[in-house]
Amino acid sequence: MTYRGTFLGGRFWISTLLAALPPILLGAFVADGVSGARLISAFGAIVATLVLSVEVPLITLIIGVGLFRTEIEEDTLPFLTLRTVARPIIVLGKYLGGWAAALTFLLPSLGLSLALMLAGADGVAVPAGYLSAVGALVFLGSVAYLAVYLLIGLVTRTAIVVGLVYAFLWEFILPLFPGHLPQITVYYYLRTVAALLTSAAPFGGYSSSAGLGVAVAVPVVVAIVTLLLASVVFRFVETAPGRTET
Repeated sequence: MTYRGTFLGGRFWISTLLAALPPILLGAFVADGVSGARLISAFGAIVATLVLSVEVPLITLIIGVGLFRTEIEEDTLPFLTLRTVARPIIVLGKYLGGWAAALTFLLPSLGLSLALMLAGADGVAVPAGYLSAVGALVFLGSVAYLAVYLLIGLVTRTAIVVGLVYAFLWEFILPLFPGHLPQITVYYYLRTVAALLTSAAPFGGYSSSAGLGVAVAVPVVVAIVTLLLASVVFRFVETAPGRTET
């Protein structure tokens, strides 16, 4: 039900538009005559900027905040607890359905962009680890961000606003600061994973002190901890879905 519900209303059209942007932009490069190594570089730049910083955060935001927020606002959330299903299982089911929906938008977008890049590469070899880095960014990014937005959707009525602040101020601005401040963002570890999987630009130039194991583990741990917190919050949200928040 969660998966099917994601494809209703404005969330579907906004997510579709966001998913269409990377292949459209890369197609514009192809139409302009860009090919070979330049096209491979353009593909990487689109992934490192548009996909990682805009497409993945916004698609998971649109889907994630609605997993529980819509039911809270419509006072239908208590019906979930009438069934003999443990609350953590409900949270996990919502999360997995939302993640599957997010990948339904993200993977075709990435696949079409990749097909355009390979078709226009003119025989130029893709750098070692390049595709693994791209896949890791989308996979780990969607795992972590969706869990964060699910929790935000549970705790506040202004979930979209809070989610946007998190996506563009916390995850986008903090990594620009020097020192250890970037290490409290998921973005830092996603870029670290990509940099350790390939030395090719624009991924390989990212400076980080974390190892590959830590960089992979942090987004997964963020998702697990956030889902555990959501399971605790769910115990209180369900008892008074129409409450006035202060």
